Amino acid sequence: MEAPNAFYAVAVWRRHRDAFLRNWTTEAGGVFLEPLIVLGAFGYGLGQFVGEFEGDVSYAAYITPGLIAGYAMFHALFEGAYGAYLRLSMHRVFNSMLATPMQVEDLVAGEMIWGASRSVLTAIAVLVVALGFGLIESWLAVLAVPAAFLVGLVFFPMALSATAVVPSINSLNNVFTVVAVPMYFVSGIFFPVSSLPDWMEPIVWALPLTPAAHLMRGLVLGPLDMTHLYAFLALVAMAVVFGLVATALMRRRLIT
Repeated sequence: MEAPNAFYAVAVWRRHRDAFLRNWTTEAGGVFLEPLIVLGAFGYGLGQFVGEFEGDVSYAAYITPGLIAGYAMFHALFEGAYGAYLRLSMHRVFNSMLATPMQVEDLVAGEMIWGASRSVLTAIAVLVVALGFGLIESWLAVLAVPAAFLVGLVFFPMALSATAVVPSINSLNNVFTVVAVPMYFVSGIFFPVSSLPDWMEPIVWALPLTPAAHLMRGLVLGPLDMTHLYAFLALVAMAVVFGLVATALMRRRLIT
């Protein structure tokens, strides 16, 4: 397996960026509206029954970092699943790209960068909404943006791997119903992982969204410690492994 060519990978990213900018008005509403609704409903609706949370933090402030990680995951998965499937099987974009000197490694690298960029967009949206609610007090919260990029690099290739093997676009629903939604509710976004049964904690910590939410919470709420470094390194390792798997599966789908 060859190392990706940066020039071609950026070319893929630019193609997707241009396509997004032509239709951004159809997606901008959901990017900002959904975090607004969730923060309002969970943070302030449910939050009034929870009161002060860990370390005298309001429940709305507690869930904000987890929502950044969660939405970064969902947008990366959606782009790697439905977006990539359309480019692969219906619009034949991948075939057109591979008719150039571009290799599969270049294509997957560009796709991953684009998926991570979508995660950054939604992270910025959640931060803006949270700032409007007065939930952001530390300038370190800006580091949640590059952290969201890393989260996208983890989850996009997971969805892209599924795209490479599913028989139809309907099968991609399982990426969300079987994988994403259960992770969203147990990975420490809405309550501490430590509140789960002892036998369940190691399983939950092995899920990619758990270190992502933990890292985001350290960046937004602090204080940072060695566990956040471990979460960062775990996400880097997952991004590398999932990227290699996605490349191998896409090569099999497109070349062989």
